[in-house]
Amino acid sequence: EKLRKQVAKEGWTFAERAVKAKGDGMQGHYYVALNIGAYSQAVGILKALGEGLEGKFNDELEKARKADAGFDRHGPVNAKGRYYWELPWPKRDLAKSRSELKSVAEKHPEHLRAWLYLAETELKDGNAKEAKTNIDKVLNGSDSYDPPEARRMKKWAKTVSEAIDKELK
Repeated sequence: EKLRKQVAKEGWTFAERAVKAKGDGMQGHYYVALNIGAYSQAVGILKALGEGLEGKFNDELEKARKADAGFDRHGPVNAKGRYYWELPWPKRDLAKSRSELKSVAEKHPEHLRAWLYLAETELKDGNAKEAKTNIDKVLNGSDSYDPPEARRMKKWAKTVSEAIDKELK
């Protein structure tokens, strides 16, 4: 966790430098948001909320979305969908998570991370059958678009698949 926090903070710093160098470039804003998200996961979502990082994350992500929502296979939309899943009750909004993630998966069916996140959203919302359909798309998906990312998602999907199978029994 200490290393995750350090790496996310370093990524955040580099992304902020990119924003300073080219403020109208959406990539810097996108990577600031992603690194704030990674940092928040490393320190804990409640602590991150307490530090006021939610507003900074949303501001940076919204700048990226407005500039180019389709960047990185609709990465800003995917990140927003995951954001709604990550939040604790009462801020969590699985309907918004589902909506954002479905839009990414429909536009980019090769995007295994979107399918994985969608499966986790469905599972958390009590829709194990739909979660199973989505996780199978990860497990059976092609790795040609990004082999390292696909291997990572398929590895993560095994744990999610086990949780789904347990829920379906």
